[in-house]
Amino acid sequence: MTTIRRNKHARRGAAMVEMALVLPLFLMLVLGIIEFGRAMMVANLVTNAAREGARMAVLDGSTNTEVNNAVETFLQSAIGQGVSAADIDVTITVTAAAGNPNPANNVANALSRDLIT
Repeated sequence: MTTIRRNKHARRGAAMVEMALVLPLFLMLVLGIIEFGRAMMVANLVTNAAREGARMAVLDGSTNTEVNNAVETFLQSAIGQGVSAADIDVTITVTAAAGNPNPANNVANALSRDLIT
């Protein structure tokens, strides 16, 4: 009888050691997947905000202020509560095409925001 009890306790101890070794690796994997998904979400959000700014910038007669407002409005609606216009930095660069009788403008948007980590 004592041999059976010893084996049972030894197996419990082995399972506990295995769990102690595997659990941190499993948690690291799960949290890494979550962080990767969050990074992809932020990248898509910034891309879409820049796209909204470019859409506004190509309209005839649009100003930099209108483009900034369009980008900030998009980000505020996408991110939700807790984001103000002061938290979002929008940089617009307009480069006029040279040597073209009907010049067009190249517009580049850059967005930056400090993220809470």
